[in-house]
Amino acid sequence: MAYSSNTSNFLAIAEVRFQAMNLSPQMIQAVQLSFRQVNYPQATVLKNQGMQIEQFGAQQMLLPAVRHNHAFANQDNTRQFILNEQCLVLKVTDFHDIESFTALFQEGIYIVNKLINIVTSQRMGLRLLKRIMPRAGLSLQDYLKPYEAKLLDRFGGLSGYGQTELAHQFNEIHLLHRVKSSPYSDLELPQDVHVHNLLFKPVVFHYRGPSIFLDSDGFVQKDQALSLPTVKNNLKKIHAILGLAFQSSVSDLALSEVGFR
Repeated sequence: MAYSSNTSNFLAIAEVRFQAMNLSPQMIQAVQLSFRQVNYPQATVLKNQGMQIEQFGAQQMLLPAVRHNHAFANQDNTRQFILNEQCLVLKVTDFHDIESFTALFQEGIYIVNKLINIVTSQRMGLRLLKRIMPRAGLSLQDYLKPYEAKLLDRFGGLSGYGQTELAHQFNEIHLLHRVKSSPYSDLELPQDVHVHNLLFKPVVFHYRGPSIFLDSDGFVQKDQALSLPTVKNNLKKIHAILGLAFQSSVSDLALSEVGFR
């Protein structure tokens, strides 16, 4: 089986965070209508339990709070925008390339910004989750750089899994890069990632066997004027860093079969 250069991408996430604001029911209704007009007809309210700081006189207390996330998905459940009072997120399971993905995110930014008027962003991020599934006759080690492959061979016998994690900063871009290799696995998601009924590619979802999971998360944290060119520039720079992380972890065979987009 030969892999196309985007087979391994099973989830892409883009995020922009901004100063917290109150979202009135009228605002949400307008946003929902605009997303429906560009083929995101499914609207859902997702409730997440969290914590928030409350001021009581001179004291601050951390109290439980329920956050309402407003999700807008396409008919195929492969693309979903999530909006709350301080961020907009795009999750995509039919990722093709960074250019088309960025265009999708820009469209969502445009819709939300014209209705809510977000002036500046505080953080922009891009996260790519990949799964490499070795061809018949090849091993996990064939797809990994030697230092990653040695984790599975360290003690001989059968390893449950091997995992590495790197946190690094390239100028203004923060990177967290994880690689997990498992001799036998279903599709796995990081504990902090929730997909809310999104559907994955069958070739990735139904496969059970030797797997390499790569989770590359990059972000820029600074105040910036929120504009479509700014979004594109940030995602482009972050994507280049995620590509370096990917290339540092996998073998030439993986690069030729899977590639990075």
